[in-house]
Amino acid sequence: ATSVTGLVRGSETYRTRLEANGRLFAGECTCPAYGREGVCKHLIALGLAANEAGHALPNPLGIIRAHLLTLSKEALVDWVVRLAQEDLTFLLRLSREAARANPSPKGEAAALGQELLELLATPEHSDGWWDGPSLETALLVMQEFPRLIADGAAAELLGVIETALDLLQTCLEEVDDYEGEGLFVFERLAELHLEACRAAPPDPTELAEWLFERQADDEFGVFLDALVRYAASLGAQGLAAHQALAAAAYAKLPPIPRAGQDPRAVERRWLTRIMDHFAEAAGDLDQRIRLRRAALTGPHDHLELARFCRDQGRPDLARQAAEEGAWL
Repeated sequence: ATSVTGLVRGSETYRTRLEANGRLFAGECTCPAYGREGVCKHLIALGLAANEAGHALPNPLGIIRAHLLTLSKEALVDWVVRLAQEDLTFLLRLSREAARANPSPKGEAAALGQELLELLATPEHSDGWWDGPSLETALLVMQEFPRLIADGAAAELLGVIETALDLLQTCLEEVDDYEGEGLFVFERLAELHLEACRAAPPDPTELAEWLFERQADDEFGVFLDALVRYAASLGAQGLAAHQALAAAAYAKLPPIPRAGQDPRAVERRWLTRIMDHFAEAAGDLDQRIRLRRAALTGPHDHLELARFCRDQGRPDLARQAAEEGAWL
């Protein structure tokens, strides 16, 4: 009387459910449009088909329910377990419900963490585009993480989040994330990683190494300001370890060729940013200027160097950089 479910044939066959409460309607559909907008033509098609069928609309769920009521509890459990083994989505739903029934936050974190990794290991996409449902489900799972972090399961979630970041980055490198859905999930994972580190700080040296590797492979700029945000979790030991890693990598960079084209521009840019962070913290203005000079490739870089020197009270160096840039 208040709901109808069905399969709607569009570009593909979609599972659709429509519910009515007076003149208010809600529902869900497995199509990409519903994932983006929260409404789709398949919901309308299902409603129109139900209206046309009227009281002749079959009620297979009623027949199934009546049959299930005749079965024993053991038979129902066996049947549900067999179905879960055949249907990954159903298995994940059961895992989540079982985790919620577990009074231990660490047990729930383990179950939900496994569910998240399963979702990101096999993301739903076709023709190089996100289909959406797996990412939406991942976000629903991640909504539980702040509560679990606050309840003492931060350490259990930290490794899960780091693995999830790796899995999602691999997906983003293979799939066209035109609407930014994948990047949104990636950014949310990064936020949760910081929350977990603040709640249960890991070994500072290991954290420094992880952040440095993440910055080296950060195509999206999500970890650019990691040193500022993670400063409390890193502490003096972690910051020193991170600085040593950056200094060693920076020392291996070759000078920029005279032609001005830097084949390692991306690497030089993020390493310079890290080195500049530590030079600023130490109050070493000369080092900050040297770092910018070493990265000059064209007139715009000279302009930025001139502005920096001017703003730092070094007009002689600002004039020199401006003259060099004008000559170029």
